[in-house]
Amino acid sequence: MPFDPRDFLELAEHLNGREDFPASLDDAVTRTIVGRCYYGAFLMVREHFRNLFRATTISTNFEEMVSQNAPEVHGVVKDMLSILRLESGELLRSLRDDRNIADYRLEGSIDHEESLALVRSLVNDPLPNDTILDQKIRAVTKIIGEYHERFRNRQLGRN
Repeated sequence: MPFDPRDFLELAEHLNGREDFPASLDDAVTRTIVGRCYYGAFLMVREHFRNLFRATTISTNFEEMVSQNAPEVHGVVKDMLSILRLESGELLRSLRDDRNIADYRLEGSIDHEESLALVRSLVNDPLPNDTILDQKIRAVTKIIGEYHERFRNRQLGRN
């Protein structure tokens, strides 16, 4: 049975409610919560798109990037949500910004409550369906094509 990305979100909520960690680990727990919020949300949306694309001609390029764990997938998922004019695109972008801060900036503190609120909103925001995809298929196909080209150029050592 495949991993359910919502389990990352449940873990983040569980970590948030625990008080038995030593105070010296507060920052590490906070940063972990932020990271799990982003990856749970990102993987949930990515898998939704994979399922939505299965019966379309654009699935090949998207699947190739997903199967290769291409970093371009993060951008293409965020941009597709934006093209489809869903609030999820902005929420996912904010979560990724928070995750980057949590993972790479060692100074300062982080507000994990903001990430938890963002991910709760994203989970409640309806994801695109076939009808929405059909209305924006050209734009979605273009975005996937552009990211796939970047992916292929990176693989071939061309920038």
